[in-house]
Amino acid sequence: NNTLTLSWNNAFSIVLDGQYLYVGGQMRISKIDLSTFTEISVITVIQNVFDMVIVGTDLYAGVGNEDAVNVGRIHKIDTQSFTITDTLLFANILHNCRGLYYNGEYLFVGDWSKLIKRIDLDTFTLIWLQKEYSKFGLITYKR
Repeated sequence: NNTLTLSWNNAFSIVLDGQYLYVGGQMRISKIDLSTFTEISVITVIQNVFDMVIVGTDLYAGVGNEDAVNVGRIHKIDTQSFTITDTLLFANILHNCRGLYYNGEYLFVGDWSKLIKRIDLDTFTLIWLQKEYSKFGLITYKR
């Protein structure tokens, strides 16, 4: 069978990890077994899933709403148990977590408001940049 009908509507993002396909969308994330091409589990989340990335055995899902009423967040999901193990909220920082990219060191998160944020996955925290002003008025940033 080449077609799978999900148990919910509006798939926005797809990521592949070995024998499983993860599909995120309208307040849901599905785990698909590729050997049988069946939906084997579904997680319900509070907002729409716009992007996902897998790092090791964890799935990171960037969520938010179209109208930016609720704050954006990233759910950390254990792919073995398929449960949410942690959530990082972005109150007044990011409204929608629209794009995720992992470069081997940091998770980068994009927002519809042109903001890009950096997440330390070891501590699952947002890395803040501190402004420093030199005696010449130049601004540099450091962690």
